[in-house]
Amino acid sequence: MKKIVSTALLATSILFAADAAVVQKAKQSMMELGKTLKGELKQKFKEDPSGLKAVEYCANQAQKLTKEVNARLDSDVKVRRTALKYRSEHNEPSIQDINVMDDFQHRIENLNQSPKKMMKVVETKEKYFVYKALGVGKPCLKCHGDVNKIDSRILNVLNENYPYDRARNFKLGEFRGAIVAEIEK
Repeated sequence: MKKIVSTALLATSILFAADAAVVQKAKQSMMELGKTLKGELKQKFKEDPSGLKAVEYCANQAQKLTKEVNARLDSDVKVRRTALKYRSEHNEPSIQDINVMDDFQHRIENLNQSPKKMMKVVETKEKYFVYKALGVGKPCLKCHGDVNKIDSRILNVLNENYPYDRARNFKLGEFRGAIVAEIEK
């Protein structure tokens, strides 16, 4: 009996250690993407506080920057962004993404949890998927806020670049979407 319990505890310890390593690798990869995208956007907001340069930059460069970040990461890792209300078809969620984000949304609405601290690991046969919830910050509202308050020049750029845009009418602090790290086994 002791041997069975010891073996089960050892297996559980190894599993938690593997999960911890996966989560750590995912966090580092997510931070790399977040730092890159936010850094560029902050610079554009400094150049033009209206947000027009930022939205033009995002429309033309966000996917390119994501690819560049992925090229710098280990070959077994890929990071991306997704949302239930997405702007770019490149960020369209999978069924699994939708299920995870629905869970995040439920926890925010019914359990008063903050999106800032939400993470979830989904393990499949081939990969680990680590999801980190994203909330709406004040700068996000320039392009993702109340349509009646978004600068008309920004709306024109959005309408031109994203004809099927769903990522509007958010409020400060709301759940915006997720950054996802996919780690191959």
